[in-house]
Amino acid sequence: MRSATSLVFGGLILLCAAAWFACGRSSAADNAGKAQQLIMEGKFAAARQLCDETLAMEDAKKDKPLTLRLERYRLEALASDNAPKDAAAAAKRKDEVITTLGRLAETYPTQAGAPLFAMIAEDLGRSGDLLGAIDAVEAGKKRFPTMASDFNGVIEYIKKAAQDNDAATEKLKQLGYL
Repeated sequence: MRSATSLVFGGLILLCAAAWFACGRSSAADNAGKAQQLIMEGKFAAARQLCDETLAMEDAKKDKPLTLRLERYRLEALASDNAPKDAAAAAKRKDEVITTLGRLAETYPTQAGAPLFAMIAEDLGRSGDLLGAIDAVEAGKKRFPTMASDFNGVIEYIKKAAQDNDAATEKLKQLGYL
């Protein structure tokens, strides 16, 4: 009888310890919600860091829809953060954004289409990176030529925002938008 009681008592202790450990750790889904909240609060660097950490978690890796959601939040945070301080940083960010968009479009072809490219292009423009926004539009139009009209609103936004930006105005002219 004593061994059965010890076994039950030991099992309860293990169960309590496991529950205590689990309560102290956020799930990947919880972190996705937190990342979305951070983006809404304008805390883009913190949102990106949380997404990077969460994408490395096993429960995120096993859940494709959750992985896509985290990737989109990460990309939105990257594109929405203030314009980089110099041309090298701007080029690095633009390359990361364009590369990530392409990777997501290949991995999730039905979920990461022209609307995602357009949204991220607009985020880049609103953050002050008009040249990056133009490049994101062009990458989206090249990847989704039949959906070029999805980018019209973003192009109009960029044209208005580029009025005081000579480099962006020149690029828009070269591409035939002005």
